[in-house]
Amino acid sequence: MRQYTVLVKEYEFNELSEEAQDKAIERLYDLNLYDGWWESDGMLDMTTEELKSRHINIEVEKNREWWGKCLFSYKRIYFDLERNHHLQFENLVVNDDDIFRKFLRIPKLLWYKLDGCWEFENNGRYPNTELVFDTYYAEGNITDREQAILDRASEIFSDKVSEALLMLQKEYDYQSSREAIIEGIEANEYSFDLDGNIV
Repeated sequence: MRQYTVLVKEYEFNELSEEAQDKAIERLYDLNLYDGWWESDGMLDMTTEELKSRHINIEVEKNREWWGKCLFSYKRIYFDLERNHHLQFENLVVNDDDIFRKFLRIPKLLWYKLDGCWEFENNGRYPNTELVFDTYYAEGNITDREQAILDRASEIFSDKVSEALLMLQKEYDYQSSREAIIEGIEANEYSFDLDGNIV
């Protein structure tokens, strides 16, 4: 039996025709969407502007033990960027209660009155993670004004989760864009045949 060696000429991406480039990009649509592309430790953390707006002294706070880690820690996230648009955090933990209180704009006296009577919940089938206050166990009665503050705090947290979901969507859109796929192809120095197949 005779054996034949077939020589295939290799081309860099920019040497391909426009049609072959389109085919290569189509075949490598998930090049940048590797397992864990969504991982971001600071997904829920406050920006510098948010810290300033809550009158948190950044110079003092940055010396705290947790600083440089994250305000929030979590085991993993679950999300859907399509029809059931949602974002959930599993085992969400706050690393500094006082910064969290300031983040939520809750006065100290009300915070102490609650004494940890709050939790993160994932209710319903496809919800975003929510911050829920259980005022039944709070120390003393909760006034209507205090309840309004707590309702607003829940909204602040909900807005932050929505921002994180939007950030996730933008990252997905970028990583699956033509521009990002071409960057990935060039970074990996892939070679192609004339039809845009990797060789």
